Amino acid sequence: MARIGIMTTQDALNNGAMLQAFALQTYLRSLGHDVEFIDFRRERKLTLRSFIAKKPQVMWYKWMDIINASTYKRKGHFGDLLNRGSETFYNLKDIQNNPPDYDIYIAGSDQIWNVSSQDTVNRAFYLDFGKKEVKRVSYAASMGQCNVPKSLDEEIHALVKILDFVSLRETKAVNYIQSLFKENKKIYHVPDPTFLLSKEEYLKFILSDDEKWKKKYAITYSLAEYDQGLRNAVDYILSVKNLNLINLRNPDTCIRFPKAENIIVTPKDWLRYVYYSQLMICCSFHAVVFSLILHKPFIVVTPYKNERINSLLTSVGLSDRVILSFDKEKINAILDEKIDWDKVDLALKQERSKGTEFLSLSLN
Repeated sequence: MARIGIMTTQDALNNGAMLQAFALQTYLRSLGHDVEFIDFRRERKLTLRSFIAKKPQVMWYKWMDIINASTYKRKGHFGDLLNRGSETFYNLKDIQNNPPDYDIYIAGSDQIWNVSSQDTVNRAFYLDFGKKEVKRVSYAASMGQCNVPKSLDEEIHALVKILDFVSLRETKAVNYIQSLFKENKKIYHVPDPTFLLSKEEYLKFILSDDEKWKKKYAITYSLAEYDQGLRNAVDYILSVKNLNLINLRNPDTCIRFPKAENIIVTPKDWLRYVYYSQLMICCSFHAVVFSLILHKPFIVVTPYKNERINSLLTSVGLSDRVILSFDKEKINAILDEKIDWDKVDLALKQERSKGTEFLSLSLN
């Protein structure tokens, strides 16, 4: 079996990012491989705008987020599911000068190929380091909304060209990369790593006898700011279902709801809250993922069309469970519709097969 080094988001205070990394690690280990994450860290740069705001309450929240981020980084609770290599790298030059020694490099999932607001690519996540003979694979790399300026086509083509096998998570991203290569290189569409594990494999560390899980509640998990209309939509959903709200937060990124119990949770408890909830209200890709895997009724409330969520929901026939504005009629229709979980499971099984077949092809 091979020694595999994974390059992905593995140091973020983000439950979705940590769980997708954990899933890929767990699946590759089940095949007998020796798996580590390459400890590549992108330091968050704080500016004056990180500390100040026009409204005192907003400024207070910003300070709390900075303090929480520092506290949880120090505790390390968000990374304790992952096996990291001994070396830490902070930039491309570091990792090029002292490349980690593995048989295979995998550029893992999450938004590692997302073009930043500066219209640049992070070359480290394209595996632009190490000896030429090391096999290079991308598994479910995400380009986010895949809004790539034409000026980056040549650089991205050159970087992807050195990869032995290439797969991406969103249909739009697959089509974009394939267009750069025409018929000269096959680009695969595969599911997020979280789908490589079954519901039963997650339940091994979700199930609990604690009395607190017997309370009836709805969950919100949102990384994007809601306007008043969408906040009104959340209030309406809760009134229709007659549920109290628990708002799950990453330490420094998720929004707050004034009428909710706002709590910071780490990955294992995040999964438990999802599993024992009656309803999931979200605009996060991985919140939708685990709603599907764990059979949780859900509604996507989002301020913008999300390419990642749309691609996923289309694949399971549930693309109509998204609202972009406060629409009572549509909300009622979504809440009244019973999800055919057998149909979802069949679709997820087919998606999982695409992932496992790609990994079998690319790793052997």
